[in-house]
Amino acid sequence: MRYFLLSILIVAFCSCGKNESVNTVSGTALSGESFICDAEKIKDVDGEAVFETSSENIFANNASFQTDEVSKSGKYAVKLTEENQYGFGVNLTNLKAGNFLRATVWQKQGIQNGTLIASMSGQDVVFSSRTYYDKCKVKEGDWVKHSLSVIVTPGISEASLYVFSGGKTTYFDDLEVELFETVPQNEYKDQVNINLQSKASKKILGFINEAAQGQVILDRHKKYVKGAFQSDSNTYKMKLKLKGDWTDHLTSGKISCRIKMKGEGIYKHKKTFSLHHPSTRNYIDEWLVHKIAEQEDVLTTTYDFTNVKVNGVNFGLYAMEEHFEKQLLESRNRREGPILKFDETGMWNLIYEQSKKETAYNLPYYEASVISVFKKGKTFKSPDLLNGFLEGSKLLQLYKDGYLNIEEIFDLDQMAKFHVILDITSGNHAVEWHNRRFYYNPVTQKLEHILYDVMPFDVEGSKEFLHQRQFEGFRRTPTGSLDFPFILSEEYQQLYLTHLERMTAPAYWDSLYATYQDEILEIEAAIQVEVPDYKFEGGKYVEIASYLRDNKQDLMVEWDEIQAKYSSTEEWIVPDDFKNVPDSLVISGISLNAYLEEDSAVIGYPVRLENYHYTAIEICGYERENWPGQVFELNEKIQLSAFNTAASSGELLLDFKPTRLFFIAKNRGDRYFETKVIEYPKPEGVTSRMNLGAQENWKKYCNFNGNRAVLKSGEISELICFPKNINVVIPQGCQLDLVKGGGIVVQKSLDVNGTQNAPVTINSSDSSSVGITVLEADYVKINHLHANGLSNLGYKAWQLTGAISIYESPTTINGLKIDNAPCEDALNIIRSEFNIQNLEISNCASDAFDADFCTGKLSGALFRNSGNDCIDFSGSIVDIENVEVYNCGDKGVSGGEGSTLSLFNIYIEGAVTGIASKDQSEIKAEQIAIKNAEYNVMVFQKKPEYGGAFIILKNVNFTVDYKSCVIDLGSYINLENEVFRGQEKIDVDKLYERF
Repeated sequence: MRYFLLSILIVAFCSCGKNESVNTVSGTALSGESFICDAEKIKDVDGEAVFETSSENIFANNASFQTDEVSKSGKYAVKLTEENQYGFGVNLTNLKAGNFLRATVWQKQGIQNGTLIASMSGQDVVFSSRTYYDKCKVKEGDWVKHSLSVIVTPGISEASLYVFSGGKTTYFDDLEVELFETVPQNEYKDQVNINLQSKASKKILGFINEAAQGQVILDRHKKYVKGAFQSDSNTYKMKLKLKGDWTDHLTSGKISCRIKMKGEGIYKHKKTFSLHHPSTRNYIDEWLVHKIAEQEDVLTTTYDFTNVKVNGVNFGLYAMEEHFEKQLLESRNRREGPILKFDETGMWNLIYEQSKKETAYNLPYYEASVISVFKKGKTFKSPDLLNGFLEGSKLLQLYKDGYLNIEEIFDLDQMAKFHVILDITSGNHAVEWHNRRFYYNPVTQKLEHILYDVMPFDVEGSKEFLHQRQFEGFRRTPTGSLDFPFILSEEYQQLYLTHLERMTAPAYWDSLYATYQDEILEIEAAIQVEVPDYKFEGGKYVEIASYLRDNKQDLMVEWDEIQAKYSSTEEWIVPDDFKNVPDSLVISGISLNAYLEEDSAVIGYPVRLENYHYTAIEICGYERENWPGQVFELNEKIQLSAFNTAASSGELLLDFKPTRLFFIAKNRGDRYFETKVIEYPKPEGVTSRMNLGAQENWKKYCNFNGNRAVLKSGEISELICFPKNINVVIPQGCQLDLVKGGGIVVQKSLDVNGTQNAPVTINSSDSSSVGITVLEADYVKINHLHANGLSNLGYKAWQLTGAISIYESPTTINGLKIDNAPCEDALNIIRSEFNIQNLEISNCASDAFDADFCTGKLSGALFRNSGNDCIDFSGSIVDIENVEVYNCGDKGVSGGEGSTLSLFNIYIEGAVTGIASKDQSEIKAEQIAIKNAEYNVMVFQKKPEYGGAFIILKNVNFTVDYKSCVIDLGSYINLENEVFRGQEKIDVDKLYERF
């Protein structure tokens, strides 16, 4: 099936590029000119019959194809056939960079090969832009309207406009062309300016011209150049490169590019982002899908619009999308973790070779694809991120291999919402294997899909998309079956159906449109300045939602039948039939994979070899890390047989660390080929959490009946993990001693039922405990618990920060005392709602209470002798009252990353900083006492993606001035309506260097 799909792509892109038989009639383009050719009047010009247009200077060719068989207007149209494939040819000359060309033509319905083409040319530059029949939205009677707009780029001086039949009989009428000096200005609120020096502009233009000669933008065309980025009054240094896979990202004149801000540069919370033509992702539809994902707490990129000028030339409205960096995660209340993908290099290299040869080969580009990571350099420098990548790679490899226990790999609730969103919006493009992006959550050790590159409603027959994606009739190759394990999961099935019922309800869409109506109208108006026929079609969402809702029962029946019929992914997949390729083809990325393995039992550098090439290969030599550019011959050559249904494998042990391997392919014995050594092991096995969850050692430490486990007093001498269906109870008076690495992981619910007279005590007499961890529980209830000497979870590659860590679990606490916690956080609550009373934390090594992305209330707390912050909240909304803090190593109360804190009756004695508000946080504080602090209050910006911060103070007993407080530029303190604003930018790194 992949062979067929690639063949279609090759035919589509090669056929419209063959315009050598086109004859066009020249005319001088005039700024602001427009003309219409209705195929009615014919004139003889130099012995050739041409169509007259509404302009005296412009004519259209091939008037001999005039017909009276059908017409859109008047009596005549143009008839194209297999013999006469081109018509309405018009050549516009004297074009200038920045000119905006818009053309439309009507085609009789029926022949999908028909297209309108603009061939742009200049000195050493030729490329084409075209329309697609199935994307023509405007229809009148039996006619569809092709619309095409192009911005003239530097180096272009002429444009040839013509229609093309694709070798079929079809009819065209009423060609209309408009030419503007520049892109018309819209009233959209955002405007950015990109400035490139002459050298950088020429380099980018060279990449564009080279790439435009083919169908694929290769990596060699995506090299960064330096420039400047301006928004409002701010100018930042930046780097820019081309982006996109297909050259349609270039040929409209609105060049798709990626921008990476340098230094402290930031734009709308983004350090790295892409700009592309709004039509690339179907205008407002892509934007709305991202808004739905944000509303549903499904990870997605920020997607927006902005006007763009390049070197002062207006390029009109662009779509803007953030890239895969930590800001994407933090702004969506996730801890930083690696973002993974399948490397698609081999597939694009194959498509590029096929486009040159105008043929197609079926090669195992998917099977050969390796698991890669964004921000590789940063990831490999950070032990935490590297561990996360290696663990996440195991999950992604299991997913690729069809592992059935899919709940161990993904957050199923997130995935259910992800799929419902795509099913309602026909987002088949987002589930293509090479478009998938995955966040590895270091807390849960699971993956979350990042919704991206959806192209909603890209195909006709949208109502049938759900059935096609999931059940019989859809592709049953490995690439088309990635999601099949979800279909076999009953837990996922229930989650999907629940979210489907909710998200297809009419009230859901009424609310959604009410929320975004004003923004939709604003964006629509901006698009219509360039594309007058554009209209956002909100009704199609409701139509498909209604269809899915009405057919839910049929879906359930068919789903149950599939689950009864199949028990594994292997039963579902129809294997690909890979054939030998009868020429000298060798594709980089679909040949030799070489993984640098880790093996402490051997001396040297073991390399795992996998051959995906369709003939045998021989590994001959390698390049050393400490001697680049030098090839060292192997004493013994390694032979690997040809790929058949699986890669042939081998091993290589080298004395020096290799960076590249060199090999000879049997079908190309005339030259050496090379492959980079992948500097990490082949992902194999399961993650630390999966390993722990498979154990049943918890049973000996409790009495359990059904789904309820009651812990018994005594020692727990190992880390125990209760299954997802077990409610854990710690009864009053229970005394636990966590020794020899002992700890507790809870996944269903936790009840700690201590009383004032019979509290629960959990100690670690040998100081080896890995603490208490609660993940995605129905609830946490803690009453009168005293924990002493507990540290954080550390099980193989699974590392958390809190002696008590609670994640995505509604939490109620009354009477919790934590002493002597030698870890980063004594109490860490993440992405949860909490209500805490009577909290006491003493003698902790670092932070006492750290809450990330939470909402809640803290009432009645005592903190003593913390090594760092006593209260540290990030991205949280919390009310805090009746708190005492003594001897704090850094900040008494800290709010960061957009937190909103309300403080009442707070006493702080002994701290570097009493209260700190940073990174766009808001703190309102009343009845506050601070003694013996270096700085009473700090307000500042630490991270460039955020703004300044502020604190509003009432009824305080300390001094607020520019000596006792730190007030950053852009931040302020309001004391009883007297405002103290920052006068200069502070050195935040210097503030933190002691810590």
